[in-house]
Amino acid sequence: MVNPETTTGLPYGAPYADDLVQFFEPLPKQKEFMYDVLYNEMCRFAWYCGGFGSGKSYIGAQIAVRLAMSAPKGRGLFARQTLVDLKATTMKTFFEVCDPRLIAKWNKSENLLTLINGHEIYFWGLDDIEKLKSLEIGWFWFDEVDEVGVETFKVAQGRLRNKNQPKRVGYITSNSEGKNWTYKLFIKGETGDGNVLKPEALARYFVVKAPTTENSHLPPDYLEILGAYTGDMYKRYVLASFDVFEGQVYPDFIHAIHVVRPFAIPEDWTRIRCMDWGENNPTTCMWLAIDPEGNIWLYREYYKRREFTPYHAREIKRLTGREKIEYTVIDPSVKGRRGRSGKNIDAEYKEEGIPTMPGNNAVEAGIARMHKYLFLDPERIHPITKNKGAPRFFVFDDCTHFLEEIESYKRPKPKHDDEDPTEKVLKKDDHTLDAVRYGIMSRPDISLGSVHRHSTLKPTINQPSNIEEELLKNALKNNPDDF
Repeated sequence: MVNPETTTGLPYGAPYADDLVQFFEPLPKQKEFMYDVLYNEMCRFAWYCGGFGSGKSYIGAQIAVRLAMSAPKGRGLFARQTLVDLKATTMKTFFEVCDPRLIAKWNKSENLLTLINGHEIYFWGLDDIEKLKSLEIGWFWFDEVDEVGVETFKVAQGRLRNKNQPKRVGYITSNSEGKNWTYKLFIKGETGDGNVLKPEALARYFVVKAPTTENSHLPPDYLEILGAYTGDMYKRYVLASFDVFEGQVYPDFIHAIHVVRPFAIPEDWTRIRCMDWGENNPTTCMWLAIDPEGNIWLYREYYKRREFTPYHAREIKRLTGREKIEYTVIDPSVKGRRGRSGKNIDAEYKEEGIPTMPGNNAVEAGIARMHKYLFLDPERIHPITKNKGAPRFFVFDDCTHFLEEIESYKRPKPKHDDEDPTEKVLKKDDHTLDAVRYGIMSRPDISLGSVHRHSTLKPTINQPSNIEEELLKNALKNNPDDF
């Protein structure tokens, strides 16, 4: 029997293995991860989420060697989003870990390594997903998985069918990227297509979080540098927190402050609806209440995929009940889209009893105004906790889709050093955010000191104007996937 407590133990008993596979003393979190990937029969997919210097690449390479040596004539895949990055970083670690005497052949043109037991390891970039579909592998390792999309990961899962591997497994390593697709899949079981894993399936996904502070082998001066990190930098790069990540659009959203328990909205508060339209993407409707102080309360949400306007309209009216809605603002792209009836989407909603007005789809202006409502004014009294320091925007804790989106909304990493990272946001998983942004942009700019209870805006959907044409133009620019 193999003892998983020893780092040289291998589950196959080849006579040369223990001598050639590198011995090392794993850190506690590395040991836990290694056990799950190699020996834990419940584990099918594993994620090592670590801070800087937590040994992600090193433990990944050690596991790769052991997986390969456990499966004579098997096949594995070692990958990053691009081959250039893979060669420049993680491959170097792998070849430092892999004893040269284990290597039988290295095909540089195909980036294919063959070990002395006949096991093949492909070193690939993942930017060509079609190539991945032709593989039949027993294991895969994706390093820096935050660069990779969920669809690529799902394709790799479907290629785990090589019968020579005693334990078929996929594992990933990365820094924390907040509540992105890896968090949603491994923690919550959300597959990215609107479905959720059953509990028995999610039980096969394992996560190990490894803070930098655990690595006692790091140079003292490196630890001093990291010790200078504070706030969000420390949480993300040292503690591997899921709550902060690079490119985060709304780092000023604080769950403990902005999120409140539901309560009955007073009848005299102004209520509006704001909507984002989709067919394959979800259609969303968000209900906002404005109190006498000008605070905005998100108190209800509707989120539904793959239905047509009449269905959405019926559900929105049912959820609204007898509430008095001052106006409904909608994604301006609906003026350029035909619905099932052949009429424009906004006309369909009007026929169903929901007159709408086009929202302002200036994305950066909307984000800037949202920041103003999220800002914690140290002199304001929180209306629920009565503590000093309060924003002007609050959300009920049962608006789960909105909470997931605002906590994971991000900008893409700049491809070049001179690229402005604030120029755009990722148009992904932002449907409730878009809807709320339309609603926020229909309210006064609070930098002007205005706390009007009632908007002066009126539905003007039947009176085309230059303003509406401009809104539609912006919609075409900012939401190309909708057209």
